[in-house]
Amino acid sequence: MKKHYLKFGIFYCILALMLFLAAVSFYTKRKIDKVNEFTGSAVNNSYAMIPPEVNTDPRTLMRNMLSNWAFLSIGSDEDVGYYSAIIDVRNNNSILLETQDFLEVSYYGEIEHETYTDSEGRFHDDQIPIILRTERYLFTDGPLDLTEEETDYLYPTLRGSITNAKCDDIWIYEGELNISAPDGTRTIPIATYDQVDTSMEVPMEECIVRIDNITPCFMIGTGRKAALYNEAKSCAEVFFDQYLDGLTTGEVTFDRGIFTSRASAVYAANGGDYLIVFYSVEKPLYMVLRDNIKVYIGALAALLIVQGLIISAVRKLYHDQEEFEIRSRQLTYDIASDLKKPLTRTKSYIERWESCDGDKKKQNYSKKIIDEVDSMSDTVSKFLSSGSVRKMRKNYLISGIVFCLATLIIFASFAVLYTRAKIDDINEDIYELVLTINNYSVYHFESCEDEQTKADLTYTLERYFSNELTQDSGIYSSVIEHETGRIVAASADLTAEGDLTDAVLNAEAQKISEEYTKNYDPTVNEYGLSESEEGITRTTFMRIDNFRDGRYLLTHCAVYNPLKTVLKDNAATYITGLIIFLILEATILISFINLYKSRKEFELRNIKLTRGIAHELKTPLAVTKATVENWEYLSDEQKEEYAGNVKAEADHMTDMVDKLLEVSRISGSESDLKREAVDLLAVTQVLRDRYSELIRERDIDMKIMADEDSYTVFADPDMMEIVIGNYLSNAIKYCDKKITIQLTRSGKKISFIITNDGAKIDKKDLNKIWDVFYTTDDSRSGRINNSGVGLSVVKSILEAHKAEYGCVSNSGGTSFSFVMDRHEK
Repeated sequence: MKKHYLKFGIFYCILALMLFLAAVSFYTKRKIDKVNEFTGSAVNNSYAMIPPEVNTDPRTLMRNMLSNWAFLSIGSDEDVGYYSAIIDVRNNNSILLETQDFLEVSYYGEIEHETYTDSEGRFHDDQIPIILRTERYLFTDGPLDLTEEETDYLYPTLRGSITNAKCDDIWIYEGELNISAPDGTRTIPIATYDQVDTSMEVPMEECIVRIDNITPCFMIGTGRKAALYNEAKSCAEVFFDQYLDGLTTGEVTFDRGIFTSRASAVYAANGGDYLIVFYSVEKPLYMVLRDNIKVYIGALAALLIVQGLIISAVRKLYHDQEEFEIRSRQLTYDIASDLKKPLTRTKSYIERWESCDGDKKKQNYSKKIIDEVDSMSDTVSKFLSSGSVRKMRKNYLISGIVFCLATLIIFASFAVLYTRAKIDDINEDIYELVLTINNYSVYHFESCEDEQTKADLTYTLERYFSNELTQDSGIYSSVIEHETGRIVAASADLTAEGDLTDAVLNAEAQKISEEYTKNYDPTVNEYGLSESEEGITRTTFMRIDNFRDGRYLLTHCAVYNPLKTVLKDNAATYITGLIIFLILEATILISFINLYKSRKEFELRNIKLTRGIAHELKTPLAVTKATVENWEYLSDEQKEEYAGNVKAEADHMTDMVDKLLEVSRISGSESDLKREAVDLLAVTQVLRDRYSELIRERDIDMKIMADEDSYTVFADPDMMEIVIGNYLSNAIKYCDKKITIQLTRSGKKISFIITNDGAKIDKKDLNKIWDVFYTTDDSRSGRINNSGVGLSVVKSILEAHKAEYGCVSNSGGTSFSFVMDRHEK
């Protein structure tokens, strides 16, 4: 019984674990796929940001690359390693510039002191004015080891200075960077010309400037990112060599995986005089686990709760069943105990009554016999009226509901996680999509001609509507002259978005856009405005860019229903998940219905046991009582015959009660056994000799088939004698002419099979013959009296020994068997 419930609990624990792993794997894979969609974005963006035409001056290329790297460093993920380098092919593939940490400095002030002049006589003034927010780049002479607090303080505004430095139109060399930090001024040495190693001779002037703004550009950093940078650099060197050998093209390529993803490209500038190599390395699985740690912890907690509920429910059911079986055994013991003493006294009175001479004595013993019979009849009647199926439906119903709710919680949790992940993905995609329409590089704002502006806006809108996400959304985009409020171009007049988008959402997008535009101030939002409200059922993105010193505004507002989109695009997934959920719920219900039926059947068998005992004893008790009461009316011949019948009935009842006590004594526990080495062949031979006279009387052909001299098991010898004795006595009772006993060894197992050629047992009875007091219809009407108790004793003994047992019956006869472990001496 314990094994049955253990398997049941393990099955549902494994099922819950499999569901958990499947859902987590799916969720993780989706997140990794999403990360991999942007894998190589640094390479892709870098490749795209290099102008198609670069003049022979590598300084222009350097300026573009520095600006590019500064852009990429904003929000750079700590789990992305990025490497890029400008390589001079004409000078033995020497590196002009490669990625490293640097500062983008915006400052104001004047260049002071002497001026260095080149051959062309540039920078000949003693003082050169610097325009507000002039941008230069500088490297420090060591790692830019800034704390998080210092980094936060540096951006966006810093009051500091650069002293004793030299600079040109791109670089700042030498000198010192003075940072006014909360804990005092910090001085950081600036790298020299040789340390930066741009490999170009450039004019320089000495300067002292006041800093307006500094942005740290972290391309390498420390710790994990440094390791990724080194990996990207190493891979880039190999990739570049392959490019030179013609083994790979220079186009952007991606290698996207679960643990590591890479992207690479080579860009040829100035007709191939300069090559720019790009390489990025990411760890998507690590990034997903790190960014979603709360989700995984929550999912794990949910799994542990569900597993705990399953174990608790199964444990409760098991203990309830165990308690019931103990009560059942106790009931059997109580019945047998209540009958044992009066039955013993009855037998004693019958023997005395039969042998005494005087009528008075006979009457006295008759009265005592009748009193004992009445007492036993009362006991039997009490047990006959007792026994009803306990109201356990509620218990199983509650447990089944707990399992169903646990499954519902799992499915609901992962459905929410899946939906939330999909919504997050869509919101990210929407944001990227919104940016495409604000790609102001396609606009010709120099002329600001209305027709050209309309054409530019139409072009970006066509790109926008080419994406499937725009379906069922709302959109409004416009170009506005800020001072007059004149709408130069608007999406509603230029496109047929009504065929794709929702008219109500379009109106909502226009209203939001007009509200933001009304309150927009270019002097406050100098670099434009970007606002978003990312929700589950409604997501809104608003963007405003200004051009020509804020004279013109490019607005774009998009309104989406992400939940609706997710449900529509993933309908098949949700339907499949719902079907799986319903199948699992049905499986759980069927499992608990079967458990309930099994328990109910067990309790009904217990009632049948009680009533079986009562019915089996009621008849001999009635016969005994009637015989004794009518003794004086019987003839001498009848008295002799009836006296034998009374003793036979008493012996039958005694045998039955003894077997009932045996059933109640054997609980199926190993602690009840007194084990030692037992030779099954020797036990069989002893029992055959014990039944030899009966075998001869019935002219039975009996054979014992064994290949070896002994078949030893480690068991209780008395118990094994009961098992083999029951098998043998049943075979003798029901056989026609032939009995075969076969003992075999197979590896570490010993099997015992006894076959008789008697009547076939119906298939429906094969599992019931092991129940107490169950007898087949044939046996009840057959030639030999059978109480139906023996095989239940056999079952209890074999289960206590953890032996396998069974019965097979067909036209060739009926075989009873058991298999036990062989005992190694």
